[in-house]
Amino acid sequence: MKKNDTLTLLAVGAICWILRVVTHEVIGHGGSNLFFGGKAISVSTMFFKASQPDFSFLQQKVFIASGSIINLILGFTSFYFFKKQKTKNSWKGYFLWITSIIFILNTGGYIAFSQFLSSGMDWSVFLKGLSPLWLWKTLELIVGVSLIYVGFKIAVNYKRVFFFKGITNRYEKKILVLPYISATLVSVIAALNMVSDNLGLLVLGAFGNSFFFLSPMLIAAFIKVPTTLNKEIADKPTLTRNYWLISIASFLTLLFILVLSREIYF
Repeated sequence: MKKNDTLTLLAVGAICWILRVVTHEVIGHGGSNLFFGGKAISVSTMFFKASQPDFSFLQQKVFIASGSIINLILGFTSFYFFKKQKTKNSWKGYFLWITSIIFILNTGGYIAFSQFLSSGMDWSVFLKGLSPLWLWKTLELIVGVSLIYVGFKIAVNYKRVFFFKGITNRYEKKILVLPYISATLVSVIAALNMVSDNLGLLVLGAFGNSFFFLSPMLIAAFIKVPTTLNKEIADKPTLTRNYWLISIASFLTLLFILVLSREIYF
């Protein structure tokens, strides 16, 4: 039977999710904290903790937003390089495509829905001290939903790139469903390994951050796209088993779940 490799599709989803978290917490929050002279305390799969007694109001806002900003920059950069690929139907093209979708969808969901889900989430904290509050809440909702729409359209409009002659509906859906599943599993399992008195809330947050915010991927997977839209459809699957990606995913997942989730102190 003609098919793409299930294990490698799962591996790509895991890698992309881990990269999203690390860039969000370490490069985004960690980078802005360092730039403004804050003292880093620790980092985990869900938090970057720092001491910032001398931060100005503006610096605090930049620090809070920096994780999402870096994710957006990397998400749209990935999509740009995906579009530049002469041969998009490859593991490199697929990785760039899934990266752009996960980074943009998660950021959009984070910005749009933080205010409704938890007072401790970045974009809920961002609202503190801003006025008029209703305007900022509306702006967050508009920006977030707009980003979700962009991520969703990227998923729907370009999944046909990875189709091949004889592809079944089942394997067509797996192109988006499998990375969605692996991203959610990595997120939730890492949260289960965290040390906290509020472990239940952390697990629920990790589930929402992945399963809920990335859910447009699942919707996009079930939207039928005619293969006739492909100018050059492959004769056979090109996303065959890639042991390098599987090995990288296995290594990063172990580090993510066993090390980073337990919190690294500086």
